[in-house]
Amino acid sequence: MRIEFKRSGLWDLVAGTEPNNSAHADGLIDVTVPIDPKRRGVEAKLIMHATERAVVALDQYLIDLVAKAHRWLQELTAGKIASIREIAARDGTHASDVGRTLQLAFLAPDIVEAILTGRQPVELTARRLRQIGTLPLEWERQRRLLGLPD
Repeated sequence: MRIEFKRSGLWDLVAGTEPNNSAHADGLIDVTVPIDPKRRGVEAKLIMHATERAVVALDQYLIDLVAKAHRWLQELTAGKIASIREIAARDGTHASDVGRTLQLAFLAPDIVEAILTGRQPVELTARRLRQIGTLPLEWERQRRLLGLPD
């Protein structure tokens, strides 16, 4: 993808480097950025690989889902609630949904951190996590399954 920027400070924000002084005489800088189109549900996202400093919007629904899993696990292990069926009845959902969500409490810590900071792969959504089926307990397998680096 070819992008043109005005010199006025935008370059450092986008690429974190000095502007190309051989830019256009009219103050524009040409940048060619490798992109990787990714599907995210019904959306399509263009992922630019030129910088590690990219600011990503947090996926609050995904964060809330992981937090719910940890809350439910804590309630079960503390004896505040006796079963998955009780959680389902209290929260107005199906026991199978509770079971699929609960396994997210066992995500690798770096995966949880990536989700909390918005650094998860763009295709890693709450919907995708719910559709996985059985989540492997081995953190390396989780990373591979969810598209995160080892």
